[in-house]
Amino acid sequence: MERLSHEFEAVGFYLSGHPLDSYERVLQKLGVKRYVDFEALTERGSCEGRLAGIVISARERKSQRGNKFAFAVFSDTTGQFEAVVFSDTLAQCRDLLEPGTAVLLSVAAERDGDTVKLRVEGLEALDKAAAGVQRGLRVVLDRRLVQAGKAGAIAVLKALLKPGGKGEIRLVLALDDRNRELEFTLPGRYDVSPAQAAILSTTPGVREVLEI
Repeated sequence: MERLSHEFEAVGFYLSGHPLDSYERVLQKLGVKRYVDFEALTERGSCEGRLAGIVISARERKSQRGNKFAFAVFSDTTGQFEAVVFSDTLAQCRDLLEPGTAVLLSVAAERDGDTVKLRVEGLEALDKAAAGVQRGLRVVLDRRLVQAGKAGAIAVLKALLKPGGKGEIRLVLALDDRNRELEFTLPGRYDVSPAQAAILSTTPGVREVLEI
């Protein structure tokens, strides 16, 4: 995620992937549409739905009546899109409109000729929404690393776990005997968001991280 942020800051778009790539399964569970698919639906008339995006920018304005609203630009895996955030919604979610924030949007849309006009009806942090649908993570450890007695790698992994979440963490270690695995569930509940899974997957000694 941090590398992708640096890429965007440097060239204005994501080079090696998109931050939402790691949310793919979660977005399916949440009923989120890709923007390009949602845009196609507007050809049949006004519609509502859920989108996900990374906040690119937000510009606040004042109406003639003095009410604040904002034009916000978001990015998903199919491109960028702009939506207006009116005063009531803006007051509730202004802190989420920081560049780089992953958000879940409830939107209403209508067409004006070739232009799609989007209105944000609700906004929440994508990780918060994801926490409600994810059960946990299965963290597969490199057997050779553990056998080598490199306790430092285990300590690093332990330090990265975030207690207090809603999901479980299962550690898996392959055994030499007939390709069996040793699996055990850590006590307590942890943050199992896609962002956290991405962090764990890059930890030395971790072969892969799977959603359960």
